[in-house]
Amino acid sequence: MKYYAFHIKDSGAVEFCDYKNISGVKTLVGNIYNDPEFNSLNDILHSTDNFIINSKVLDIWKSSNIQKHEIYSAKIKRVNRIIGPLGI
Repeated sequence: MKYYAFHIKDSGAVEFCDYKNISGVKTLVGNIYNDPEFNSLNDILHSTDNFIINSKVLDIWKSSNIQKHEIYSAKIKRVNRIIGPLGI
């Protein structure tokens, strides 16, 4: 079987992730900056600890033979990018 390396460009980076209980469901809530050049909404997003995927990717993963994993609900919020003390 042939294998491939998988590298995700930083354009889909999610910042400030935290787990919340939303309507009784454990949900990962992550913020992504509201700047398409800095962070874009892709099929696969990433944080320092998680991959956040949309339903299209989830369907592919469900049909694949992958190692033990857990799937949680996720919510992505767009937030304004703030750089430096002036909030530019």
